[in-house]
Amino acid sequence: MNFFALDFFKSVLHKNLIVINIFSCLFLHKIVNIYDNGFYRVSFYEDYMKIIRNLFFALSLFLAANCLAECTSFCFTAGDSLLFGNNLDWYTGNGLVVVNKRNVSKTGCWYMNKPSWISKYGSITINQFGREFPSRGMNEAGLAIGEMTLTATQFPNPDIRPAISLLQWIQYQLDNCATIEEVIATDKVIRIDHEEYHSHFLVADSTGNCVTMEWLNGQLVYHSRETLPVKALANETYSSCLDYYNTNPFPVPTGNSSPARFVRAAAMMKDYNPQQHGGAVNYAFSILRSVGAGDWTKWSLVFDIKNRRFHFRTNLNSNIRYVDFSACDFSPSTQVKIFQLDNQYAGDVRQYFIDYDYNINRASIYATYNDIRASFGEVSDRVKNDMANYPDTTVPLSDGTGEPGGKAGVFRLHQNYPNPFNPATTISWTIAETSHVIVSIYNLNGQKVDLLVDEFQPPGEYHERWLASGLPNGLYFCDLRAGEYAEMKKLVLLR
Repeated sequence: MNFFALDFFKSVLHKNLIVINIFSCLFLHKIVNIYDNGFYRVSFYEDYMKIIRNLFFALSLFLAANCLAECTSFCFTAGDSLLFGNNLDWYTGNGLVVVNKRNVSKTGCWYMNKPSWISKYGSITINQFGREFPSRGMNEAGLAIGEMTLTATQFPNPDIRPAISLLQWIQYQLDNCATIEEVIATDKVIRIDHEEYHSHFLVADSTGNCVTMEWLNGQLVYHSRETLPVKALANETYSSCLDYYNTNPFPVPTGNSSPARFVRAAAMMKDYNPQQHGGAVNYAFSILRSVGAGDWTKWSLVFDIKNRRFHFRTNLNSNIRYVDFSACDFSPSTQVKIFQLDNQYAGDVRQYFIDYDYNINRASIYATYNDIRASFGEVSDRVKNDMANYPDTTVPLSDGTGEPGGKAGVFRLHQNYPNPFNPATTISWTIAETSHVIVSIYNLNGQKVDLLVDEFQPPGEYHERWLASGLPNGLYFCDLRAGEYAEMKKLVLLR
């Protein structure tokens, strides 16, 4: 999230997140005054000191979701199962399981030069910072991704490639890729923004091939096939952990350092014996317990790639729960489904998934920030609401049956994105049946300032980009009329 273009701030962020809060309090005159499609300019008004502090925390928290975590991922074959395991060791276990749809049109957020794509695959993801911003997940093609902190990370400087946020990079891969080769190839067409925080990734596909992806000194460094003899990743570079493994394989080390966890995971994967250890999934959870951090481990996840089943447990509910991909509807013509991680269910939980709801998504984002507030301070409601509003900018397309995406029989005006905006924003709406559609913009005095659409439209998803040139800052209203249906949304122009 490139809120700032100040290298000095960036260097402080890389050293210590807590220092950022102290530094922002002292740096009274360098404040944020103008919001322009996700970019902030520097001016000299003390009145907005609180904004810079909150938004800088959003940079350090939202895009460094596991900045202090000691997470571990691994992948191994056990009988007819190909298992991908991952721990989240962090301050909070709050989050949602999201069933994401195929054939949905999306545009990256926040950056001036950002990618657009249409999802090829549905997926199941785990999201702490709202829908469309996962940290782990697997798609219906059997591609699984786990994200972990790596302090040595340095993403590439800006170039001609569109930029994307770290967590949305994960969703992009799950939307578009089925093999590790396809994931590696995306580095030629998109880049994770250079001000993103430190992370690296373990990726596995349905053939059992894996790749570790790290950005060191601005360059992608990856290991796969012959250069990936151990399919595991912790919180140091893969090469350094592999060197430790090659020189210290026995006795298997204890402790919670990255090399120790890497070696323990490698040894346990190698030692698996179904006659001695029982079921492969339970054994995978045993590995996760071995490399875990006690109560600090908030989730343990096991993706059964071959059988397309997602297993998980949390520190608040030790019961192993699961969801079969075959039981999920990835068609864009139905509602996205969500499930809150912290509950007391056990076994197959697919029946407990509910329709996606903006208020639940927003509440989950707020809950995550509330849980980490004591350690990192406040984050502005404006930033949280931007994250909560983002899913409304995605557009479900036809599922191949000729039916439009979105919930059948429903008219809807979606929240514009970005909001606040300067000077342009995208307005989207859903039409359930052929109607005379009028989309107008009004100011706070009720005066019409623009007419975007005045035409008959068949059922489907539509969007228009509104350029508010020449208009003053303030609150505006977008009004949708479609036959007898009417809905209005608030738009905030902030120059």
